[in-house]
Amino acid sequence: MEEASNLRRRAFDEEMRQAYGFKTIEAMWKKDDMVSSNWHYRVDDFVTIYALRRSHGGGHSGWPEVKFPQKNLDVPLSVSDEELGQALLEIWAQCECSRGPWPASLGKPKD
Repeated sequence: MEEASNLRRRAFDEEMRQAYGFKTIEAMWKKDDMVSSNWHYRVDDFVTIYALRRSHGGGHSGWPEVKFPQKNLDVPLSVSDEELGQALLEIWAQCECSRGPWPASLGKPKD
């Protein structure tokens, strides 16, 4: 199982490298952004999904929510899996590194 999972991850990394024009997968990893979430399960009935960018020190940091509200999205827990997937694609499109050709394996985000 681990080997099959590793092969799928490597194939996905290679697709992303080609789609965005990086010379190596390692160069791509140094410029990756990511999407994260926050949920206070005892308090909130929604999940906050937000875009993060690669920091100079190698970690990730977010944008100030006051200046960049489009990089944060509150999604109710009652949404369908498809709606949650679309929300993730919308936030991923807000990442700085998401400019360029959209990888075919991810589908297309709704406008």
